[in-house]
Amino acid sequence: MLQTVGYDAAVFTMQEFLPPDFPLRKIHVIPPAIDALSPKNIRLPEDMARQLLEWIGIGLSRPLITQVSRFDPWKDPLGVIDAYRLVREPIPNVQLTLVGSMALDDPEGWHICERIMKGRWGRSPGSRVHEPHGCWEHRGQRLPDAGTSG
Repeated sequence: MLQTVGYDAAVFTMQEFLPPDFPLRKIHVIPPAIDALSPKNIRLPEDMARQLLEWIGIGLSRPLITQVSRFDPWKDPLGVIDAYRLVREPIPNVQLTLVGSMALDDPEGWHICERIMKGRWGRSPGSRVHEPHGCWEHRGQRLPDAGTSG
């Protein structure tokens, strides 16, 4: 039995997640969304975006595979790395960029990042990991594996 004592309302991301016998009357269904006004979602001038990409080592004339998501098992960044490896065979100059943020309360996400950082997913010569917010101990260290651009 769900404990709802002391709560005025409940929020679900989909109507299908609402249990049929849910005891609260005040229910809100609010789908997940992106805050377009958040600083991380601001539109950059094209010349600034080009400078930033070049600064972190992304070649603008080379093919690029990108995943933008949390480092979360459900988002499967390790599967994206596997797909990158398959694509890299016929297209050796392809780059991979995993773009995401970390939640302090998400141990699985930190574990996935750690696995990527330690290079447990095969060799990729010249791979680099760039993490500008200091999440990882060895910022910008050259790795023996594909973690981000490479």
